[in-house]
Amino acid sequence: MPVSLKTDYENLKLQTKTPVWTFAGAALLAIAITAGVISDRKNDEKNATLILLPKAGDIFEVKTKASQYTLYKVSAIEGDSAIVRINNFETNKISGLADLKSKGDTAYAEDEFAYSKKELKAMLDKGEIIDIDRK
Repeated sequence: MPVSLKTDYENLKLQTKTPVWTFAGAALLAIAITAGVISDRKNDEKNATLILLPKAGDIFEVKTKASQYTLYKVSAIEGDSAIVRINNFETNKISGLADLKSKGDTAYAEDEFAYSKKELKAMLDKGEIIDIDRK
């Protein structure tokens, strides 16, 4: 490169600055990831509390062994156990749980099953119960 062009290049390089907005996308991405992590932690803390104090009407979002998803609805509490009714339907995606919830109470089987709080906590810890919805 000729010396005159190299000098002009160096002068231009010193005068030119990278715009701040260039890094705005990376900053927004970092903020979104941080917010997501904080939200997940708060949701996990909420679920850990709710699982130990179940109430009638709670809905547990459950991942079955066949990698399907369904709902358990707490119909009563008896001593240390939650009596649940299982939804008659399953879905293969977590997003499908909203459709199952929209089917209402008639979508749950009449058969009831008892789970102790200890069993429910173990299910939550293993990732079988993925979320708890309390109205």
